[in-house]
Amino acid sequence: MSNNILLKTINEVRLFHKYIRAEIKRKERYAYAIIHEVDFFEISKLKCYFLENELNDYAKNELLRTARICYEFLEFEDQYSNLPEAKGYFVEFENENNGSKFSSLGDGKLMYFFSIDNRFIRINDNHLDEFKRLLNYDKRKVTFFNYLTLFNKIREILIVVIDKLDIQKEDEIFNAKPKNKMEIGNKIPKLKYNNIFESNAFEVWQSMFDEFDIKESSRSDVKFMFDVMQKDGLIHKTVKQKDFLDWLPTAHNGLIVGKTSNISKTPRRMNAYNRAKEIYKKADT
Repeated sequence: MSNNILLKTINEVRLFHKYIRAEIKRKERYAYAIIHEVDFFEISKLKCYFLENELNDYAKNELLRTARICYEFLEFEDQYSNLPEAKGYFVEFENENNGSKFSSLGDGKLMYFFSIDNRFIRINDNHLDEFKRLLNYDKRKVTFFNYLTLFNKIREILIVVIDKLDIQKEDEIFNAKPKNKMEIGNKIPKLKYNNIFESNAFEVWQSMFDEFDIKESSRSDVKFMFDVMQKDGLIHKTVKQKDFLDWLPTAHNGLIVGKTSNISKTPRRMNAYNRAKEIYKKADT
């Protein structure tokens, strides 16, 4: 396997870190629409590359720098959450060559890119005709990102890099109090979305989200999850159902789920909820 996957992953991490940091400095929220053929953050391929190859000193140094960037990226959450609310958007693009459609609902100003050969070319938002023209090739598609949708990918990359470099102490990344490898793993931040959830209760939501395989048609599942978590104080009482549904696309890659009043506490749903709460209790102790 070519070392392109290593260079590709490093370039992706650095690109998004650069723009998210700029967002925070400007105190503006942005979202990113990117035309590409090869998927972003191919973590399974990166793991295979690490299994099959030894790293030279240059590659190790580049990975160490990338680990620092990942750490900083993950610690942006509080600053990002405090950015002013942004105007919402809805966009839809179509690859006229194969009929595929790509849409996203979110908040912030959209920034447009074309990705090819490990390079990212910015497309001015006054030149959307060029963006649409670049999309019209057989294998090209559009993926939408913002800080919240990127967080878990960056976190997973950091864990893989720490494991490959066999980092035993935190001061091998930063000049900080040494900690063992298990403590480093526990220290890596997890996205909390504390404007919506109490403490680490997002993990309860995510557990049920995965178990129920939530999609656009999952209105009654989402309504159940919202109601039962809010009743138990895991979602803030001030969060209305509409607020919650508006938040969904920002956390789940543009997923739009409609509002419903239909709710049923079936045994399947309650069992999934109780399992998720047990995970939450263990993580919070």
